[in-house]
Amino acid sequence: MISVVCAVLWQHGKVLLAQRGPNMSQAGCWELPGGKLEAGESAEQALRRELREELNLEVEIGNFLAETTWHDQSQGLSKVIHLQAFHGYAKDWSCLRLTEHQAVFWYRPTETLELGLAPADVPLIDALRDQVRRSPHGGSR
Repeated sequence: MISVVCAVLWQHGKVLLAQRGPNMSQAGCWELPGGKLEAGESAEQALRRELREELNLEVEIGNFLAETTWHDQSQGLSKVIHLQAFHGYAKDWSCLRLTEHQAVFWYRPTETLELGLAPADVPLIDALRDQVRRSPHGGSR
């Protein structure tokens, strides 16, 4: 099983989605940014490291959102991915720089999403929408 963490990064009531680059598996799919845990890392440590590496952002990790397990059988391989999502807040958006992704998109969770999401992220986006609907402040700050 591969353990992965991702962030629901908020700004002005919108969430950042990143488009997977051409050299990544599932190229062109949109996802919540993050990556694999390394040995000895907590989920929060891995998420801070991954966001620094992939987006050049220093972030504050907030509350846990949801988790899902996805069975990836693409490219003739079979692997199980356990994905955990946390809310997060960038300390300085002016530092944003893409190193692996090809684009970013700001998404208001109350809107219908027409982008092609990475399959593992679909249940997390559904959980985010549910949380936003239930929250008096829309889930953001």
